[in-house]
Parts: sequence; structure tokens; C-alpha cells
Amino acid sequence: MLPTTKNLVLLLLGMSCSISLCLGDDTVVPQGLDPTPFGDEFPSLDGWATGQWWTKPSAQGEESLQSPAGNKKKRRRPPVPFQINIPRDEVIAFAIYTVTVPPGTPTASTLKLSAQLFPLKPGESNQVRLEVDRGTGWTEIGKATINYPGWDASFRIPKWDATKSVPYRVRHGEHAEFSGVIRPDPATKS
Repeated sequence: MLPTTKNLVLLLLGMSCSISLCLGDDTVVPQGLDPTPFGDEFPSLDGWATGQWWTKPSAQGEESLQSPAGNKKKRRRPPVPFQINIPRDEVIAFAIYTVTVPPGTPTASTLKLSAQLFPLKPGESNQVRLEVDRGTGWTEIGKATINYPGWDASFRIPKWDATKSVPYRVRHGEHAEFSGVIRPDPATKS
């Protein structure tokens, strides 16, 4: 099925909203987040984490969406699967990575790491930092802008040495952090 012109325009509009947040000079989440980043035709798409999400009942967790006792009406939406209005020092949900190793040259690999964040509030930084510890302390090796409405960020680090195990951490602001270890490529073991 080919997309209609209207759907294509809405898709491009949504992409331009994400791009405009990413490419702006501002390093903080703006006050006026688009409440319908996917267009007026899809106002409920990802409604838990778009617009002024922190003012919605969904931000308070599943219990706030339960019907009052004795109310037999069905909910209009399913319950929120998890809490999204979390402490601000825990806004990084997880990170996941891949390492592309060219044949015969594991020290010329490429690290690709994506970080998923919980929704951010206006005034918070819209950037995350990637740091590694190669034995001499933490060193920042990359910064990435957080995309709206997905609340994700991606890093691409060329010339990665896939023969070594390297601790990493993704940081947001002063206190939020997600850490792990980038493992060596198993094919490089002797």
C-alpha cells in the first residue's frame, strides 16, 4: 500500500519537528514541545510521552488511570505500562551497542551505541555524553542530541579497538548515568 500524499506530508512534518529540535542551537528541551508531533490525524500516538506529558495522568503511573470504584465505564486507553515521571537522576533507561569489525582489522572497528531516555522536561539538557575508561579514568568520546519525540540518542565512534573490553557510561546532566562494558569481539580472541 502506497502512502497517501496527506500521510506523507504528516510524516515529513513529524520528521521536521524532530530535526528542528536536534539541529537548533539550544542545548535544552524547549518550553513548547509539540503535543502532536505525528500530525493532527494521529493525536493519541505516543500521547504518554509527547507535549506536556508531565501534566497528564499517564505520568503518574498506572494507578492514576484506574476507574473510580463503582464506575463501570471502560477506559479510553490501556494502562501505562511503566512509570515515566521518574527521578531526574534516572532518566536514562538503557543503552545498547553494536561493533562493526572489518575483516582483519579489529582496531579499525566502528562502535554504534544508542541510548533510550525517559521523557525530558522543558529546561533539561537535550544532550547526552558518552564516556569510556581505558584505564586512565573517564574520558568523553562523544556527545549526541536527544531526539523528540523518541527520546533517544545515537553515537557513532569510528576507529574503535574491538580487541579490548572497555567500561562505558552514558551521562545526562550532572547525575543521570547508565553504565556497562563494551566487550571485545569474540573473533579476536587467540
